[in-house]
Amino acid sequence: VIPESPRWLLIRGEKEVFRRVVLKASKKNGIPADYVDAEMEKLIVKSEDMRITSSESTATVFDLFKTPNLRKNTLILFYNWLVNSFIYFGLSYNTGELHMNPYLSFFLSGAVEFPAYLITIKVIGSIGRRRPLAIAMILAGLACSLTIPVPSDNPILKSFFPLVGKFCITSTFATLYVYSAEIFPTVVRNVGLGTGSTVARVGSIVAPFVRELGHSTFSSFPDLLYSFLSVSSGFLIYFLPETNNEPFADTLKQAENVGVMRKDEEETKENPNEFIKSKV
Repeated sequence: VIPESPRWLLIRGEKEVFRRVVLKASKKNGIPADYVDAEMEKLIVKSEDMRITSSESTATVFDLFKTPNLRKNTLILFYNWLVNSFIYFGLSYNTGELHMNPYLSFFLSGAVEFPAYLITIKVIGSIGRRRPLAIAMILAGLACSLTIPVPSDNPILKSFFPLVGKFCITSTFATLYVYSAEIFPTVVRNVGLGTGSTVARVGSIVAPFVRELGHSTFSSFPDLLYSFLSVSSGFLIYFLPETNNEPFADTLKQAENVGVMRKDEEETKENPNEFIKSKV
């Protein structure tokens, strides 16, 4: 029912299937066939430089760790998947412990997600992915840490900071799906997203046990853990490349250069003479 990705078909060299998928889509959208044929020819010629090797056509999750740059990006993303899910579900499970009416706290815990998604869509489209993701992660950690010193006889603040944390972590969760898909190359994009989502499930499984551990040790333990993990994730994100308005990597070789070429270009603009000397 759902056709294969034209981009994926193209880099695999399946030109005829690529043509059929694109022509079918263009017909439904009322685009002239002559224009589509001309554009397809340009893409086919360009794709010759992006053809994947036979080994890449059967790439697995282990290929995400074979090269240094892609391995670094993968580990940071997986850590963020784990932390995001852990904190998101931890704060969700904590809804009943907010110092207010349980029905109101449950409603507010869900209600903060709606504006979080709307704002995230606007922000990551205009500013980019990396900076908003890092800032939201750090703010989520700070919100969790600010909950700790608030006395129990101040129900407004005691409930306010966890809701701020839920707002921020909802935003990061939404951004992470987009950001991960743009960092992983086409040949392992689904594998990377699927594995990241699997890692996230570990966080959601552990979350309720950590909350119970807080009941048996000291009540601030979960918030301290949320704060540390969230802030550390936020700082690690700055080691990832910005992907907004950047071309997707299709092969493992291209993925290894994601962020590296952009960094070289920035260094060239800032100090071209020094950059040239360093490369000679």
